[in-house]
Amino acid sequence: MPGNLKDNIRLGFIGGCINFPKGIDTNFSYHRLLKQSCQEAEIHLAKYEAYSQLIQSSKQFIEKNNLDIFFVFVRHFPYMVLNKPLIRKVNQNLKSEHCLHPALINRKLKNWPVRLDKFIGLNGDQPVPHRKRFGLRDINSMIGKILGLHQWAIRYVSGLLTELKVICNELHCKLVVIGPVKNPETYMGNIISTNLNNKLVKFTNLHHINFIDINILKDSKRNNIFQEDKIHLNQYGHNLLYEKIKDHLIAYWNKE
Repeated sequence: MPGNLKDNIRLGFIGGCINFPKGIDTNFSYHRLLKQSCQEAEIHLAKYEAYSQLIQSSKQFIEKNNLDIFFVFVRHFPYMVLNKPLIRKVNQNLKSEHCLHPALINRKLKNWPVRLDKFIGLNGDQPVPHRKRFGLRDINSMIGKILGLHQWAIRYVSGLLTELKVICNELHCKLVVIGPVKNPETYMGNIISTNLNNKLVKFTNLHHINFIDINILKDSKRNNIFQEDKIHLNQYGHNLLYEKIKDHLIAYWNKE
């Protein structure tokens, strides 16, 4: 990377399985590639499973590692739940059950209840089941869109990013938001991910938050960037992500 890079800059990335990928050689993960080209940097990784955990986990992560730049991946998997009127969760007996989206009951709801995130932690490390491109989950999401849950979900995530900006300012850390990838595994999942990304482009621009857009299906050589499950990035995808982050850092350092 170019000069004027301060010694031992501390970079932190919080996300999901993108930071601890399976199905590819870890040497080709975006953060390994970044470390190879930016050996002076300290790179720290963290994980959040649900949005209700994001603020507390991020603050602790930034403080613990005294980060200079904090990158937050906007995960599409936990975001899907926020858009559905009928939610599947795990009860205290570890059995699956359904309930209504709380924003349908309380239209002034601001925060997502932690009790509805339990299934994410329970199933997060299990193999992704093979599912049809269009199914009941897509109909569930369509109904949610009609009921206005997509707008609620956008407001909720935007509010979290606003909180993160305040925290980063207080801790003298630069915030960088990395938007969601597409979700070609499902019909509505793809639409929801792309819609979220487009809204975040406008939101981050309006609120002067740094944003990296990775919501594309192919790299410059037209290689598919997803593994066979159409959810997780493959080697091409991680290389693309690395290039996007590297370009952002170069632009940032050239301004310093």
